[in-house]
Amino acid sequence: MPLLQGATAQFLAAAAFAALGAWLVETPRAEWTGLAIAATAWNTVMVSLGGMGLYAAMLARGTAARTSANFYLVPGTAAMMAWLVLGEALAPQAIAGLVVASLGCWLVNRSPRT
Repeated sequence: MPLLQGATAQFLAAAAFAALGAWLVETPRAEWTGLAIAATAWNTVMVSLGGMGLYAAMLARGTAARTSANFYLVPGTAAMMAWLVLGEALAPQAIAGLVVASLGCWLVNRSPRT
């Protein structure tokens, strides 16, 4: 299946399911402040579209196993970004987890010896 059409179908199905769930169990309300708009734009462009584009590029250049191994970097990277950008405390467990995950990703993605 072509990636663009597949991702579009997934996003539309997820949006319909989320809208149905919100309609059934919530009372929609939003305060569209500048920060709310910026956060929504960031999540739409960088996280959803950028993430899917990066995922597609990694799949096109490698294997599914190598691509999916990189998902283990997400929690540690998020902790590092929260520390750098938001000033959150960085726990030793988070650092250890990022080091272990990075080592694992390096082992999976390194070139085989010839």
